[in-house]
Amino acid sequence: MKILVFSDSHGSSHPLRTALDAHRDAEAVVFLGDGAAEAWDVLADYPHLSRCILSGNCDSRLALAARGADCAEECVLDFGGKRFLCLHGHTRGVKMGMDRVLYRASEVQADVILFGHTHIPTSEYAPDPACPARRILLFNPGSVGRGYGNPYGVIHVVNGAISAGHGKAAPH
Repeated sequence: MKILVFSDSHGSSHPLRTALDAHRDAEAVVFLGDGAAEAWDVLADYPHLSRCILSGNCDSRLALAARGADCAEECVLDFGGKRFLCLHGHTRGVKMGMDRVLYRASEVQADVILFGHTHIPTSEYAPDPACPARRILLFNPGSVGRGYGNPYGVIHVVNGAISAGHGKAAPH
């Protein structure tokens, strides 16, 4: 299964479209907030994709309500037998460290944490606080918005194995 992960578009929808068009074989999209309204609008043109659109600290509840969108700040998803904790990150203080989000991931038995908010592409493993021998993937796609290099995430889950990397969308 191929999953595209985006965050922090901050009003720039063109990089979302170029990345989606470049990965026509993707099966799912996770948008991690701060641009949920434009993600909602763009993804309407890709009805074949399974999607999860979360809100971030810069998302307007009014703009989302106008689209009929009710975007949570956090969710747990299962893809290919792996559990993903998905959130923007502001509610768990990811700019101050990963402890709070790792404890939450441990609670829900997540294999992967997808988060945004920092705008910094990240892909690294950390120990599960409840079981240090178990590793949890911390993955931030970076900011697909203007001025940040337009990174996004590409995750594959195949036969129970996870591979994660970053792509770069064409700027507008």
